[in-house]
Amino acid sequence: TGLDALWQNMTYSELRSLGWVPDAYIAKMEAADPAAFSNSVLTNYHAHEFDAIMAVLLSFQQLLDQGTPAAEVKGDVLRSTLLGLEFVGASGPVAFTPIVGGVGGDRRDPPMEIVQAQDGV
Repeated sequence: TGLDALWQNMTYSELRSLGWVPDAYIAKMEAADPAAFSNSVLTNYHAHEFDAIMAVLLSFQQLLDQGTPAAEVKGDVLRSTLLGLEFVGASGPVAFTPIVGGVGGDRRDPPMEIVQAQDGV
């Protein structure tokens, strides 16, 4: 699919070169899954990784479109925009729960898959 081609042609270096995602975040992603871009975005948790990256990028873009200077797109400003974001991602609808009393900010209604194993299979 087009999404797979986009994903599999991406590298961590290219993601860094966009300048939209903090280097520390990319470093954590790369350490956790160095080969994330080599497989289909639609397998395992890659769709969720893709959606996480897109959520941050879409939040950045939304703030820039609203006139927020790029140097100020961080911290609470970015988080509040991210929490209000809703879009249809590779893993399904993406939205986040509000933070109330220090609790929240999780993915709202995350897609789930139930698998039953029988006889070790």
